[in-house]
Amino acid sequence: MHADRSTEATGPGLAAFSRDVLFAVLEDLPIGVAVHVGPEFTYVYLNRALRALSGDRKMLGLPYAEAWPDLADRVVPVMREVLETGKPFQAEDRPFGESRYVTFSFRRIRLDTDNAVLVTARDTTDEVEAQRQAQVEAAQLDEVLERMGDAFFGLDRDWRFTYVNERGARLLARPREELIGESIWDVFPEAKGTAFYSELQRAMREQRPVAFEEYYAPLDMWASVQAHPSPSGLSAFLSNITSLKQREAALATSEAQLRAVIDNSPDIIQMKDLDGTFIRVNDEFARLFGMPKEEVIGKSDRDLLPADTARKLEENDHLVREQGRPVQFEEEVSVPSVGHRLYLTTKFPLKDASGRVYGTAGISADITQRAEQERARRESEERFRKVFEEGPVGIVLVSPDGLEIVRANDTYERMLGYTKEEMTGVTLFDVTHPDDHAKMRQLADLVISGEIPFYRWEKRYVRKDTSVLWVAATGSLMRDEEGRPSLFIDMVEDITQRKQAETALRDKDLAIRKAYSDVIDAVTGGKLVLMTPEELREVLGRQVSREWRAADYEQFSGLRHELSEVLRRQHMTEDDIHAYVLAGTEAVTNSVKHGGGGTMRVRKTAHAVQIEVSDEGPGIDFGDLPRAALVPGYSTKASLGMGFTIMLEVCDRLLLTTQPGLTSIVLEKAI
Repeated sequence: MHADRSTEATGPGLAAFSRDVLFAVLEDLPIGVAVHVGPEFTYVYLNRALRALSGDRKMLGLPYAEAWPDLADRVVPVMREVLETGKPFQAEDRPFGESRYVTFSFRRIRLDTDNAVLVTARDTTDEVEAQRQAQVEAAQLDEVLERMGDAFFGLDRDWRFTYVNERGARLLARPREELIGESIWDVFPEAKGTAFYSELQRAMREQRPVAFEEYYAPLDMWASVQAHPSPSGLSAFLSNITSLKQREAALATSEAQLRAVIDNSPDIIQMKDLDGTFIRVNDEFARLFGMPKEEVIGKSDRDLLPADTARKLEENDHLVREQGRPVQFEEEVSVPSVGHRLYLTTKFPLKDASGRVYGTAGISADITQRAEQERARRESEERFRKVFEEGPVGIVLVSPDGLEIVRANDTYERMLGYTKEEMTGVTLFDVTHPDDHAKMRQLADLVISGEIPFYRWEKRYVRKDTSVLWVAATGSLMRDEEGRPSLFIDMVEDITQRKQAETALRDKDLAIRKAYSDVIDAVTGGKLVLMTPEELREVLGRQVSREWRAADYEQFSGLRHELSEVLRRQHMTEDDIHAYVLAGTEAVTNSVKHGGGGTMRVRKTAHAVQIEVSDEGPGIDFGDLPRAALVPGYSTKASLGMGFTIMLEVCDRLLLTTQPGLTSIVLEKAI
């Protein structure tokens, strides 16, 4: 046995407790009770519970050692110590078999004129087994045991306490010695006018058991009371159910909160019984069908929807009940208020505490727009797939960090001469001409940073056979939902033939330009020199005047005056200034007439003064250039098409570069 000797016996015994009341109470107790007297601890009383617990063993009138010879060595010393010291003793043992646990309590009592030992035996087998089976249920089991009547007190006909057990004293928040012999209504006067007073009075008056629950404010406690009257008084079992009441209040609050969540949910929520009749719906459901919730209750899907739709919904409900678990469906519904809609519905069985299914519930989210978006996305993906796989241009998907090729279409692979397997692990750097690497990385970084939305440029690939492939590449960046770079999409078009044609044409133009340049140089004695823009920039002197912009002839008068002043500062003679201004004005006139206006600057080298005139006209055709430069009075609609005769006569050298969008002529005079 494992002893618990922590509780001292305090207060008067049972001397004042009427024997017939006590034994009447003890006989109905759910725990076994025995009374032992004398030096041999002879059984003088056994209640019904103890007789049943011991298997109706013959014990009454027998000394304990004779009734239980196997236990006497352990139990008799305990009873002797309890009798001598008055200290109660409690222990748990298995005297009736290995599978049954019994908790014994020993307490000294006063019986008539002699001391006796009161022994209680409570079968705790179910408690032990329950604790072993599930510790999770331990708290609940403790609550049930606490409510089984462990708190107990007895009253006589004058409402005086005759007995209070330890749990009862704790529950009533009074020491037992302050209660025994006192009237319950004197100790607890606030109980008058409550159910405690009226129900206990009724039990005593009618001699009928009563059970009730009541809140007692002085102890801030909800109590559950079971009272059993007898001719000599009344016994009562009390349980503290405050926590239960608090949970009930919390449950009511939780129910109110759940109801608020359901009614304010944007989703449609409904519950049906096994017949498909609505037993609860939320506000959104009522709004959808345009009727109060109260009118929906008692109806079914067949009352609200077309027969085919209702039948399909009923089939889904049946499937959920059959499987006994949540199932998700896409349900199409047509309602006059919103038209045809598609809902994603999660349905699940409703079960009671025993697990019996008593209906179904459903939560429906309107996914009509999402479904349309999904359909549009699939169509877009299909269009992209067709363009990607069947398009006439090369398409490649590239990682944004290392520009690794993730996927390429057949056209792209054919353009570079690689198979799909050979493209695995290849980056754009591996197949791009080295001279284009820096610009490729720069453009990619600009798109990643958001400085430009996309790039389009002409670049060179190096094919598998090492030949160069010119392409026009257009790239854009895909980002994920959080805006992070995901993939580059590059679309490339083979422009090799065009680049070859441009190269051939450029070579031809250079040859023609060279031929014309040689002829003009020879005829003019080197005074008219054709140059490229780069070559012209190399021979220009430093600027010694402001830049004049001439858009019409009215500006010429002021321009001539300012030009003359600048030339005087360069120490030119008046005759040279007059002729030089005339030649410069002629050049500006042609730029206004044929190029839409031009700019003029005065520059100076170590040995010459230069007047530079530029315009953005269509340029001079090489076919007209010999006549424009050499035939007096010849004119074209192109810029600088007239006046070369005057300029050649006045200047020591004319430097000319011309192409569509830029024509510049420099009138040079030695100083």
